[in-house]
Amino acid sequence: MLVRFDPLRELGKRGGAVARGEFDPEIAWRVVTGREVDRAGGAAPPDLEGERRGGNGPGGDLGAQTFAREDPCGLRREPLGEEARVVADEDEPSGMAVLREDSRDRRDHASGVGERELLGDHGAPSGGAETDWRHGAVKLTRAAASVLLSLTLACSGNSATSDPPAPALEIVAPILNSPVVDRMPPIETRPLDPVKLAVLNRINRDRAAEGVAPVLWDEAASRVADEYCSNQIRERTSGHFLTNGVPPYARTSFAGIFGMQYENAVTWRTTASGFEEGVLSLALHSHAEMLAEQPPNDGHRRTILDPAATHVGVGYAIVGGSFRMAQEFLTRHLEFLRVERLPSRPVVLFYGAPVTGRILQFVTIGWEPPPARLTREEASSRTSYSYPPPVFAFVEEGNVSLKVAGTVTSDRIRWTGPREFTFRFTPDRPGLWTLEFYTAAPKDPRPVQGGAVTIWFDVPAPPPMPEASP
Repeated sequence: MLVRFDPLRELGKRGGAVARGEFDPEIAWRVVTGREVDRAGGAAPPDLEGERRGGNGPGGDLGAQTFAREDPCGLRREPLGEEARVVADEDEPSGMAVLREDSRDRRDHASGVGERELLGDHGAPSGGAETDWRHGAVKLTRAAASVLLSLTLACSGNSATSDPPAPALEIVAPILNSPVVDRMPPIETRPLDPVKLAVLNRINRDRAAEGVAPVLWDEAASRVADEYCSNQIRERTSGHFLTNGVPPYARTSFAGIFGMQYENAVTWRTTASGFEEGVLSLALHSHAEMLAEQPPNDGHRRTILDPAATHVGVGYAIVGGSFRMAQEFLTRHLEFLRVERLPSRPVVLFYGAPVTGRILQFVTIGWEPPPARLTREEASSRTSYSYPPPVFAFVEEGNVSLKVAGTVTSDRIRWTGPREFTFRFTPDRPGLWTLEFYTAAPKDPRPVQGGAVTIWFDVPAPPPMPEASP
């Protein structure tokens, strides 16, 4: 019996019938818009950004009348394809890997980020949300309706201990001179900063009003958000990119945070020497504006109220007339994850365990080119980003019947305990490789993303030329 699974089809319904009692997984593929991940696949909201011009001076109101508003640029819901599911497919030829794609699926559900500029004299960016150019070519080349590939040993055999030949690559980030271990933050952790505590309390108050469970505090994510906001002010950029070109989900991963990340970002600027309002007022006002968004342009609000989010870290920075705040929401289903570079080759060993009550189902692996330096204008104008589509997938050792559609699926995940797992990954080219960990619960066996790791592999720099003798 061959089982096929397609995580790339956009979902619109739940719990459809499944042959032979197989589970019906819902893969919450994200439309990331305006620093948020929309697991429902809705419209893309903008970043909040305001600017005061010279006439406002210090003081003045942060209310709606102060800033010229522009309609947000957003992603729209794509036509729905067939629901994602795992089925027993007895009609498929024996020994064939079936990789299915819906020809209607343009892959725009791979998270894109939209941004609105509220800049008065500068105006708003023209047109709607843009797809990150780094991923456009990949999406265009994946439009086939179905592909049949012969099942090979590399795809389905017992390959957990057999790595492909490794190219000459080095790991740029995260720094793996020693193993990096990410553990679930302690439940009792609370921010000491009164501004961050107030924003966390407001987030959870708003979630409670909608019947959504609270998010826990993630101090490591807060530090990443602080640094990002400070760097934005230093570089005079806005949105989700700095001039280093590193995408937001890689930024948290490079800091050793391995949850699924989705971000709300806010910018306020004034031409005066500073704000009359205090930082607490700016932060809470920014949050209130995001929560007040209306459908379909309510991506910030949906991020705040996303029931899949388990943690959040809030960061901010203010220098003179520039204020930045970032809310880094995370879905954390891994109790711990250890990432280790093995010697002599660019092979990475993963060892971890999901939280109690969840089990790892499979891991998908996506690729994109290495980050390229951006000018300040390029970084601020890049109004969208997307997670890379998967090209490989790993499943449990010996499970040669489960195939993740659109990927080369290998049975490489080995169980070392009741919940503990391990596997190795070897890249076949330089670039950013993003591994997404899908977990499920016994009472709701639909796999959802519960963790992610992005690793930057690149070609080693050539050795310096020896100095010429005099």
